[in-house]
Amino acid sequence: MLTKEKLEILERNVMKIPSQGGTGIGGFLQEAAIHARQTTNIIEIGAWLGAGTAQLALGALKRINPQTIQIHTYDKFTASRPEVEKAALKNVMLVAGEDTLPKVKKFLSGFDPLIQFHKINLMNSKYPEKKPISVYVDDAAKTPELFTHMLRTFSPYWIPGETVLVFMDFRYWRRFPDKPDFKYQQFIVDNYPDSFRLLQTFERKAGVAFKYEKPLSSSDIKHAYKLFKKTLPSKSAGPVNRLLIFKQRIQRLINACINYSVKKDK
Repeated sequence: MLTKEKLEILERNVMKIPSQGGTGIGGFLQEAAIHARQTTNIIEIGAWLGAGTAQLALGALKRINPQTIQIHTYDKFTASRPEVEKAALKNVMLVAGEDTLPKVKKFLSGFDPLIQFHKINLMNSKYPEKKPISVYVDDAAKTPELFTHMLRTFSPYWIPGETVLVFMDFRYWRRFPDKPDFKYQQFIVDNYPDSFRLLQTFERKAGVAFKYEKPLSSSDIKHAYKLFKKTLPSKSAGPVNRLLIFKQRIQRLINACINYSVKKDK
């Protein structure tokens, strides 16, 4: 039985997990899990070290019947060099190329058996359960190819008028003007406004939450992909564009160094 004391311990422990955004919107994720329909699944794309997963699991634990919901989290669970640096800021030591799943399972050990882990190349993600999905959290599928695969795989099981969609990288493209393909999530929403009702924008974050309304058909998804590809600029950038891209990359590097220095001083 989950006591108040055990829940408080879990809440303190999850705050120690390095986060790339999940902790910051933890209240929203918990509420989505608390109110999710029984006998449905919660899908998370891109867990990193499990901070967002933990918030979803906390919400699931606060339900009257936690066992009526299941969280499926998909990730490559392999540390990249930038992730090694980000984790170090929270005193979590990683090595580039390391299998992070054992660490993630340790971080989330208090939530067994609510979570099922899928260590996989995200382009190979599958959904054999085919159960209705009440909450879908995407913190990885920024490109047209990857997000299209997610739509084809999971959107047939989204519940019209009910499923909560959290696109963590929805406005991420604003930070990377040289990567217009990152705008694909917003392109989908803009082209099918009847399918996505805005629930919340997260202040000072790239994420946006929607309620899924009108179903997307497979032909809708296929058409949007082809249309978006036609809007992308030519890969052959002229001298002015190349200079602009170079300046943007230098500025991002400077900003990253400043942020790292500030956090280190704290």
